[in-house]
Amino acid sequence: MDTKLPDYTVSGEGKVTLFLLHGIYGSKEYWRPQTERLLARGYRVVAWDAPGYGLSRLPDPFSFDVVAEAGARLVRSLGSERNVVHGHSMGGQITPRIRLKAPDFVHGIVIS
Repeated sequence: MDTKLPDYTVSGEGKVTLFLLHGIYGSKEYWRPQTERLLARGYRVVAWDAPGYGLSRLPDPFSFDVVAEAGARLVRSLGSERNVVHGHSMGGQITPRIRLKAPDFVHGIVIS
């Protein structure tokens, strides 16, 4: 299994980090307008390119479980005092899996 982290951006500082997972055909750029608003409210924001999207390498084999493991590694590596994972569309299917793989690091989830 690939142990590298997917491509991501980190913006802002704060005790709460929001991890933003895009939908199918998306990338971390999807979250740019929301990131600006979240930063203005004092959140730290991590937006990623899910494996196989944007600048992240396509895993072989590809599965939601493999993608979720990459997300869990990202949360464990970049998390702060409180971490919330927000998944949109396809990201919403991955978000609960990340929570199961990193329960001590994920303090809340949002699915849209």
